[in-house]
Amino acid sequence: MAIVAHLLLDEAFRADREARDIDATVRSGSSGTYDALVRNLSVSGCLVEVQADLVEGDRLSIGVNGLGIVRAIVARREGMAYGLSFLNELSAAEIVEAGRYDTVVSLRPDRGPAFETTMPDPARWSRRRRVSIIAGTAVMGWVGILALVRVTFF
Repeated sequence: MAIVAHLLLDEAFRADREARDIDATVRSGSSGTYDALVRNLSVSGCLVEVQADLVEGDRLSIGVNGLGIVRAIVARREGMAYGLSFLNELSAAEIVEAGRYDTVVSLRPDRGPAFETTMPDPARWSRRRRVSIIAGTAVMGWVGILALVRVTFF
């Protein structure tokens, strides 16, 4: 019985695919963030090529230009291509919008500028430095307030 249900689901899944080449970003809690290419798209899922080691059953999000962020589960793997099943089906209008717009920033160095996204860890600063920053900010705030009061009332 389970085999028949799987075959019916597989037939329904394959029936409405649209071949596409859309830039996307895959975010997986266990693997990280990667640039991806959506090869085909349907209301229930998509096939993406991504240079990541994802595991069947992993929950992730995929950002597709024109769609936004879509939550999905890895349903299958064929080399570096992954079949994703969306947690919420897309509408026909959303499929039309997918890929209409260019992405803003690519994570690939060959496709645009690389931006530094890491912030210095404040816990790594010495206690003296942190206290100095806090005290300096407080003093500058009061100096600003007193200067404003002086200009306004005197």
